[in-house]
Amino acid sequence: MTLAIAVKFPWQQWLDEARPHHKATWMRYPELRPDPALIFVADSRWSYEGRRLPHDGAVKVAALDRVAAATYAGNTDAGEVAIAWLTQYFAMSRASLQSGDLCEVLRQAWRKFNRGPNDVLQFSVGFIDENLDPVLFRLDHWNDFHPVEVPGMTCLGWPEAIEFFRTELDREVATAWAGLRDGQAIPLSANDWASKMQSIVWLAGEKKIHPSVGGPPVCMVVNKSGVRGLGLSVIDTTDEPATVSNVSLDPGDVESFYDHPFRRRRKLPFRWQGTASE
Repeated sequence: MTLAIAVKFPWQQWLDEARPHHKATWMRYPELRPDPALIFVADSRWSYEGRRLPHDGAVKVAALDRVAAATYAGNTDAGEVAIAWLTQYFAMSRASLQSGDLCEVLRQAWRKFNRGPNDVLQFSVGFIDENLDPVLFRLDHWNDFHPVEVPGMTCLGWPEAIEFFRTELDREVATAWAGLRDGQAIPLSANDWASKMQSIVWLAGEKKIHPSVGGPPVCMVVNKSGVRGLGLSVIDTTDEPATVSNVSLDPGDVESFYDHPFRRRRKLPFRWQGTASE
């Protein structure tokens, strides 16, 4: 069912761990606060009912606009089509040709592809508003896709994987701030923490937290400058010399995934171009 994360950086728990002198400095000099941004991270696994093996290579994080992105968990047919329709929605809105309800886009995709009472579709959509502030919403099928504004972080997907992610991220935050006592620097940029979150999502797949979570992760950071994909490299020191390998999703993985005959028959949109790490 996926593990997908959407974060408005800096989020509250990260700020709560900050030392008093940092908080005082940021209050006195707002320009020194970490630049606000949105972080989206997800795995790339499609799992199926029955005995059919899962496939990795799906794009579950997508740019919707120059300063907007989304991620989803659950029904992949509805999620894929909703992403494509949301991209059209943002393009028409920018051209002043669209003033309808964004939530209705998700409702239409859900009505078209809903498989029954046990089916699920979860979405998170975020963008940079006219004040250059990040805005993040969560929309779920059980709430008829009514938007709920997210003040910090929302996690979509399988509960055990979400619990693993939150536990590991809490440990990363506590360790980072505690390191200040030893004279270490703490990462203050959204890109730094996006990489940490991406590594945790990847680790959830490596540890097989749940069969529906896995595959190379996809990560995007959205700020006032636009949407940027981030890759992830892992260093293996098991043997000499150490090796470095990319473990994030790349366009080749995605192209082969969406070009599979099964997915061609389903006529799902090819969204991979420009959405993988660059």
